[in-house]
Amino acid sequence: MGGPIKLRFAKELEKSKVPTGDLHRFEVHVRKAYVVEMEEFHFHFDSAVMLPDFEGGSEHSATPHKDRITALAILRAVYLHARDNPSRKLLIAGHTDRSGDADYNVQLSQLRAESVRHVLEGNRADWVTLVQGKHKVEDYQLILKWIASVWGWGCDPGAVDNTLGAQTHNAIRSFQRRYNTDFSAAIGVDGDMGPQTWGAIFDVYVRYLEDLIDADGETLASLRGKIQYVSPGRRTVGCGENFPLTPDRIENVRSAIDRRVEAIFFDPGEEPALDCHPGAGKCKPVLCELHFPSMYQFIAIPVAPAHAAMIEIVFDQDDDLVVATSDPPSAFADVGWWDRAFDTTTGNLRNNAPEDQNFVGSDNRRFYLRIKDLNATGPVTAKLRTTFPGGADDDAPADQDITCIEREAGSHELVSHGLMLVTDATDQAQATTPGAGATGPGGAGQKDHRLRRITVSNTHPLDNEITVEYTPVGASHSQRRTFTVFDRSPIEQRRRIRVHLINVRASVGGAPSLTAARRDLIIRTIQSIYAVGGIFAEVDEIQLDPPASCIGWATRYPTDPQARDPAVEGFDFAPGTTDLAPSPTQTALIQAVRALPNFDQNDVWVVCVSLVYSAPIPAAPGPGLTPGGGEAFPDAWTAAGGIARSFAFIGDSSGVTEFGYPHEVTHITTNLRNDAGGHYDLGPAAAVAPTNLEAKNLMHRFFLPNNQGVLGPKRIWNENRTNTSRGFVLPPQIDAIRGSRFIRPY
Repeated sequence: MGGPIKLRFAKELEKSKVPTGDLHRFEVHVRKAYVVEMEEFHFHFDSAVMLPDFEGGSEHSATPHKDRITALAILRAVYLHARDNPSRKLLIAGHTDRSGDADYNVQLSQLRAESVRHVLEGNRADWVTLVQGKHKVEDYQLILKWIASVWGWGCDPGAVDNTLGAQTHNAIRSFQRRYNTDFSAAIGVDGDMGPQTWGAIFDVYVRYLEDLIDADGETLASLRGKIQYVSPGRRTVGCGENFPLTPDRIENVRSAIDRRVEAIFFDPGEEPALDCHPGAGKCKPVLCELHFPSMYQFIAIPVAPAHAAMIEIVFDQDDDLVVATSDPPSAFADVGWWDRAFDTTTGNLRNNAPEDQNFVGSDNRRFYLRIKDLNATGPVTAKLRTTFPGGADDDAPADQDITCIEREAGSHELVSHGLMLVTDATDQAQATTPGAGATGPGGAGQKDHRLRRITVSNTHPLDNEITVEYTPVGASHSQRRTFTVFDRSPIEQRRRIRVHLINVRASVGGAPSLTAARRDLIIRTIQSIYAVGGIFAEVDEIQLDPPASCIGWATRYPTDPQARDPAVEGFDFAPGTTDLAPSPTQTALIQAVRALPNFDQNDVWVVCVSLVYSAPIPAAPGPGLTPGGGEAFPDAWTAAGGIARSFAFIGDSSGVTEFGYPHEVTHITTNLRNDAGGHYDLGPAAAVAPTNLEAKNLMHRFFLPNNQGVLGPKRIWNENRTNTSRGFVLPPQIDAIRGSRFIRPY
């Protein structure tokens, strides 16, 4: 050690041209180095992946969240120090412990320093290449656990055990799906940590850094530009195992504290010579000025714990109308059921301030916003809207603000009142009572309106998202999180069903029974109702020429005003049974449909004609033809193997509303047989008493009006319900539909 020290000092003395032979006094100038250190828990053994946090992966996870200093908080400190001290220059130095080969450790420490530099500079491709070549399973297990913790993504792999098992693969898939949603991306969802997925991890790091710094992408780029290095060609060095922090040098010992990266700033003129690193992957410790005793005074750059605010969607797990701290965050929200929306006596909408008396606040599928902001105590507002993939707005009202209130003093957790998604414009327009503590009027388009609509169509088959924006207290930039509508990972909650509208023409080559406008209204209605259960209804139209038996009614019944084409006679019971049997005219149409090349018994086929006449029909020439509305052939009402299974018939000219179509479809999909014909029975006064609770359900047995607004007969529910007038129990409708043979994977 003595030789190089004397040589270096002798050279400095020679340059000073001090006369010899005289007595001189020398003062040694101690240089200053300002250092930020990424400590042991930011790297795993034999890995170059910079870990964002140690939560869940080490003994340090017991440190309270608000007190932890994360790697990304350290990078924040580096940016801010470079901004506030523009003349200082940076060197990034990597270190290892003393296990393994010394030369290998120099290379590993260099990789660690480069890993930090790439994140600091925003070098996405370089970082991906580096970590692809030097990572461990436990690295991405811990990163996924961290993302699940801070953003509520459903990607927690469980134990950080360095074992690539099914749970970790599933967590990766969940991350990949959620990344595609939140970042409007399209990486592969394969459960593997390939380059695309490492790139996605990098993007998460960068967005979280933006949140920590209260910056957008442009501001972060500006901060990166303020960093100056000791040497543009030597921004990082790898010191290997040469400068451990542990006091006793014992070879081949793993020491977490020695695995670190230092970000070191120097004032102009006080930068160290880097002769100790003559080339990449080379370290000569005897030439190191930085670690030579007493040459440098190390001054720690203070790093305060810094955490981005958390924006979460949560459910009230125990249904007590209070969101607890223990209620876990969700990656999704469901569509509301309106299952507790109506007064059981009057049938009126329950829209009072107490949550247990509010149609939103008590709904089985309500959700809440929860904001975790260490600087927030009083009420805050978050902006809530629904969006399409790619970020385009779906339901983005003029005022999107939702009030969130701190439920427990000092918790810094602020929670909204219950919120709900709806699927049609009528429900969307319903005013809501905001609830205690909320300051908005709650009307549609106003602050604290508690409903948001999702548009369901063939263009948007339940691919909608929920976007929440929140500006933390004291910040100038908002943070944004995106959530899915319905759970999509690890289990896909959405389903599909195929429904075909067989639009029968009035004559061969003639006009179809349904106009284009009527067809589109029916499709929207079916899709909006079935979306409540997480089911996308693929509804199409097939125009069909009529069989001869289905036309010519005016010729056969010339004096009957109800005679029109195309029409069919309704079903009857098969002789000696209680099974429904199609009429000859229905059979003719069924056979024509079954002859189509795309016929599938597990699709629902709705045959649209002008009229369906109640059986038995009178003898020609009439009069006496009596039109009904619609008829369906559920499996439970049809003989095994019968050709009518999966079919429904609707006479559109009978005055049936658009709700009649999903009504008949739901007869088939719920497959319910009871003494009310598979319906809710409203009792003898039902036709003139729409306030009856069952009158809100799609499956009541009387006329389905379309002028009742949110009180209209369009609800499907998912719990056992005792029918008011007859006392029999109707089973959960949504479960019945989702369990039917017609439901397909999404």
